[in-house]
Amino acid sequence: KNWPICVPIIYHNIAEEIPDRSKRVVREMYFCWWGLVFCLWYQFFCGSVMLGESADQATASWFLTIVYIILGIPLSFFTWYRSIYKAAANDSTASYIFFFIMFLVHIGFCVWATIAFPFSAEKWSFCGWMTAIAAFDEGDFPGIVYIIGACFWTVLAVYSLWCLKDSYLFFRGKGGVEQAKQDAAIAAFSQQQQGAGSNQV
Repeated sequence: KNWPICVPIIYHNIAEEIPDRSKRVVREMYFCWWGLVFCLWYQFFCGSVMLGESADQATASWFLTIVYIILGIPLSFFTWYRSIYKAAANDSTASYIFFFIMFLVHIGFCVWATIAFPFSAEKWSFCGWMTAIAAFDEGDFPGIVYIIGACFWTVLAVYSLWCLKDSYLFFRGKGGVEQAKQDAAIAAFSQQQQGAGSNQV
């Protein structure tokens, strides 16, 4: 166990555990995950600025930014990032498929954070473009802080889409699509055989 350094709970070593042909894709996803971590913490900073400005619903928004950090960082790591890490390390088709599902959820979250419709208690919890425009009503400094946050979320959303495309092309290039179809066919055949055996008994 060597990761995270402060409180090691898992073993994480791309150079040692990941095959050479897969290292680039896994490193891209690792950078993407760190980008999410940075954006969530910057979002907390934005919420803190609004709290200092005593803006309407600032307290509820500030607590929501903490919730996003507490839930978003570990969930993203152990769902989509850890999935592609294990998929690359073990050449697991099932892990790749699970990764794609969870990474699409991540992209949806990033797009939502980039737009950031200022709803109710979430009014200042996301530092996206619509919230950034509204933040100028509270002052120039909050507006600028939120505009910078919107730029960060935009970059992360675009980079995540690029990572999705790159990982899919890699998965497809190694025969992952056909392998997934074969695995599904084998699983269906096994279930049919088990069902036929049960009927005979």
